[in-house]
Amino acid sequence: MLSEVRNAERHEMDILIEAARSEGWNPGLYDAESFYACDPRGFWLGIDEEGRTVSTLSFVNYPGSDFSFVGFYVVKPGHRHRGNGRELWNRVFDMNPGRNIGLDGVPSQMENYMKRDFKLHGNNRRYCGRDLALMGHLGNLAEADTVPFEDVCMYDRLHFPAPRESFLEPWIRNSYRSLVYLEAGVVRGFGVVRECLEGYKIGPLFCDNRHIAYDLVCGLAEGLRGEDIYLDVMNENQEAKMLVEKLGMKHVFSTARMYTGKRPDIRWDNVFGITTFELG
Repeated sequence: MLSEVRNAERHEMDILIEAARSEGWNPGLYDAESFYACDPRGFWLGIDEEGRTVSTLSFVNYPGSDFSFVGFYVVKPGHRHRGNGRELWNRVFDMNPGRNIGLDGVPSQMENYMKRDFKLHGNNRRYCGRDLALMGHLGNLAEADTVPFEDVCMYDRLHFPAPRESFLEPWIRNSYRSLVYLEAGVVRGFGVVRECLEGYKIGPLFCDNRHIAYDLVCGLAEGLRGEDIYLDVMNENQEAKMLVEKLGMKHVFSTARMYTGKRPDIRWDNVFGITTFELG
């Protein structure tokens, strides 16, 4: 049994990042700042009677919407099968009623999530590649911080269920590279690549078509020869699957995308890479 359930402070975000690392989820080196900025009250710790953190959970509420996303659901080894995860989950969910909640769960946990009113809406696949043969056209690419921030946010909003300016600002600032694809000054694509504990991850990768997505990947991966590059793709997006095939990337991991309510109404066909498994 837990003696306390409380919000993680900013300096305690490393506890959740370490939990993700221990599970093999390969978080980014600077994820904590962006995650915490998105919802400072969205990260939770389960404390046992001896004052030890034994379980973690994020329940991030996106402002200006009824959308939330769950992640970092980890019980430390040695403290499992004692209700430490279930109690943390139930208490946090009870504090946040009436939300449409999303998550990316490992397939082995799908049945448990379904018992908690989540419904399957597709699968995501993580792909990895190294020394990609990249020959894109880079003339339309610009650094994301050289265009008006509101233009980037507006394009992002077409492809994500809620506004997230507080997340995007540090996400772009702390990235290895963040690019937009411009046509006549209008944003037609947006991508970020960040350094992780192992290699680099691209996400988000939002583009009007596969050709723009390819050019963006070429720009984002410039200078990363010899590094593993990861991209998380929705399995139902055939254009995105054609992209990773062209790039020669290999499938290494899968998740089940689930929601408690309806699937959000956004431009899913233009989502060539999701942002993160932790925050959606």
